[in-house]
Amino acid sequence: MSRKTLGLSDIKTGQRAKIRSMLRSNDKDYLGLFGMAMKKTRLENEMQTIDKRKMNIEAEIKNLKREIEKMEQVAPAQGKHAKKNKLCRNAGAKSSLKAMVMDY
Repeated sequence: MSRKTLGLSDIKTGQRAKIRSMLRSNDKDYLGLFGMAMKKTRLENEMQTIDKRKMNIEAEIKNLKREIEKMEQVAPAQGKHAKKNKLCRNAGAKSSLKAMVMDY
């Protein structure tokens, strides 16, 4: 009794069975139309999400600009006072320091 061993060449594939993924008849037009309609809806949904994201980013930028303007109004006033306080502290520190001579 002889057994025939199958090899890789004996495996049925789509090409060997003559099976195609696209229909050969006029039905492929409807399939193409369906595919294009699905792609269109997907792209429209993507456009809506991009628009929402863009609006969120613009709102965040406006908020940051407002905060920056507030900080710029407060910061120069604090900067002037800080410089005066620093000068006063430095002037007082120089006069209050005493030199000590340390001999070992």
